[in-house]
Amino acid sequence: MKNKEYYYVPYSTNSSSEFKKICKKIFGSVRGIRKDRFAVDVDGSTIQRFKIKNQEIVVIDDYDFGYIYINSDIDLKDLFGKSLAA
Repeated sequence: MKNKEYYYVPYSTNSSSEFKKICKKIFGSVRGIRKDRFAVDVDGSTIQRFKIKNQEIVVIDDYDFGYIYINSDIDLKDLFGKSLAA
């Protein structure tokens, strides 16, 4: 996956219910957004992609890392605080 400009960790453990809440929050709050691909990895990790024109937001409930994180081309600080990306 291509590194995005913004990186957030909105939930520090794996949780399918929190993953759904985060996706719903993004979908309901970002103007012009549309849901793109949804995938389940072989380890059970879930991945939801969103598109806004030519930009992307990727939400991952990653079972290898053990937490939920977001890679985004757009700033989501109003939803999730300061980005962890450098």
